[in-house]
Amino acid sequence: MDSLQTAMISLLWEQPFYGHLLLQARCVKAETLGFPAAVRVADGRIELLWNPLRMEAFRREQVIAILEHECLHLVLMHLRRRGERSAIVDLGGQVLYLWNVAADLAVNTLIRRRLPDGALLPKLFDLPDEWSAERYYDALLERRGPDWELYPIPGAGLPGLLDDHSLWSEDECGDEDLDRETIRQAVDDALSRARGKLPPGLAREQVQDLLRPAEIPWSLLLRRYAGTAARVGFVRTIKRPNRRFGEEQKGRRVQRTLRIVAAIDTSGSIGPTELSMFFAELRQLSLAYGRPIRVIEADDEVRHTYMLTRGRPHPRVHGRGGTDFAPVFRHIEVTREPVDLLIYLTDLVGTFPPAAPHYHVAWIVAPGGYPWIAPFGRTIRMTRPPRRRPECEQACAMIPLSHGGDDATRAGTGAGETDC
Repeated sequence: MDSLQTAMISLLWEQPFYGHLLLQARCVKAETLGFPAAVRVADGRIELLWNPLRMEAFRREQVIAILEHECLHLVLMHLRRRGERSAIVDLGGQVLYLWNVAADLAVNTLIRRRLPDGALLPKLFDLPDEWSAERYYDALLERRGPDWELYPIPGAGLPGLLDDHSLWSEDECGDEDLDRETIRQAVDDALSRARGKLPPGLAREQVQDLLRPAEIPWSLLLRRYAGTAARVGFVRTIKRPNRRFGEEQKGRRVQRTLRIVAAIDTSGSIGPTELSMFFAELRQLSLAYGRPIRVIEADDEVRHTYMLTRGRPHPRVHGRGGTDFAPVFRHIEVTREPVDLLIYLTDLVGTFPPAAPHYHVAWIVAPGGYPWIAPFGRTIRMTRPPRRRPECEQACAMIPLSHGGDDATRAGTGAGETDC
């Protein structure tokens, strides 16, 4: 067992949040990496790059500290918070981005273990602990010399970065909102598996922005459609007496399964922010549904299909052309996909099929989408309000059940409408 595996097992026992966060990462061995480790988001998946040769030079406790260091960069979104902060400093002959120095100061002060020698700490620059990376950046920028030099306090030695931040560059990163959603899903799942307990030094306020709830109360919405679910067989139960043998044997009841297919509009009118919101809703839908869901990506034709399961990161989307909703319905008809409910996430800008299908359709419309009502099915508009779970529950209780377009319900603020 190598040092990385040993450290990850230790983290699962000692700091379950960090351990479960790293379990969702794809570990990539990179022997050419100039640091023991680095972290990035690539193709909808968190990647932990590690150099086994450099990692073996550290003791077990220090390897765990390095992994905590990488987790904190993810949780605090340092990969995407740099913005226009592009100042460079000369730290003892090391030419570094000042943002990278500030980010390391922000995370190292939260780690309670002994860090490797030479790790950047606020006290080396006579700065207080537990500032944000932005605040450290501003403070160090004021101290930078005319030749970009930055000096620690006398006798502090030569500190340096613990990991490779070059992978955070714009060229290496994908869509910001999609990367953010990838990290949000991982953090949300890790916090759930750690039973809501965060490591010492990491305040809930620091991750609160990542833990954005889904706007659609899926469990309530699915319950409204459950009565129309297909009958797939019977299940034995002691709650119902056996018709032939009475209470001596279990009776049986009808077992129903709501067969769901989800479609995502991946046309050019859907931006990264909307896609991020769509994937957030799909993830909560899969948790409420409890079974894998067939996902269809389409613009003016079907581009990609796959099964969405718990813990699976969202893939890179396919499409970005025009919008035609009909291909999804034709695909379901041609493939004979069993479906009771189609959930279509879109901005509602496109061409609709000429007739309603035989199954239910729920149109989930992104903020800023076209303000009309779909010609059939339900139209539910996403917004960006504060948390309003009681109001959403009342709204979803108002959704009627039928197939045609004459009773389609727009999600708005009027009578008989929903505002989820």
